[in-house]
Amino acid sequence: MKRLRQYVHEQSKRDSEFATHLEQARSEVRLAVAVAQLREQRGMSQRDLARETGIKQPQIARLEKGDHLPTLDTLWRLLSVLGARMELGPDGRVTVRPVPQRASRSSLVRRRSRKSDVLVPSR
Repeated sequence: MKRLRQYVHEQSKRDSEFATHLEQARSEVRLAVAVAQLREQRGMSQRDLARETGIKQPQIARLEKGDHLPTLDTLWRLLSVLGARMELGPDGRVTVRPVPQRASRSSLVRRRSRKSDVLVPSR
């Protein structure tokens, strides 16, 4: 009996349509994993992300499992809240990268100085 990897390799060589579909599926899985990892790195639950984006939590779960491909609008809303950007390479490869987060006003604390109040990062 053939191993799965061997079968996939042989099919990819024989059938260009199979190879195209396989690469598309790989891109979809990479996107789903990247969204889930970013959400976890940001310390958010699926419910938190749903609340921030206006997307229902079950839809986020389906996206993260790779069961559902997001529309561009949905993807934009997710990446905006997660503080990330998507890059599409010349080879069609999709990469999701976090954008360095700037301190938000909610993470700043008001400190008194002699001249005026100053906002500084909280610890």
